[in-house]
Amino acid sequence: SSTRMPAMPFLGPGELFLLAFVLVPFGLMLWALIECLLYESSEGNTKVVWVLVILLAPLLGPLLYLLLRRPRRRLELRR
Repeated sequence: SSTRMPAMPFLGPGELFLLAFVLVPFGLMLWALIECLLYESSEGNTKVVWVLVILLAPLLGPLLYLLLRRPRRRLELRR
């Protein structure tokens, strides 16, 4: 009659929803910040502006950087 704890605690829909809307945006922000800080040119204000956009617009900023700026920067580096 002893009750065993499950090996992995059950996450309900509320917890999964919260996890998705906290971890996914944070992961995108972290990825975009690392990409920007490591690979964006320090000439001019481009790096500073993108860091501000990434930090001040939590979901939209990282998406804009990763979808718009990152491909353009990679093309510029190939030239």
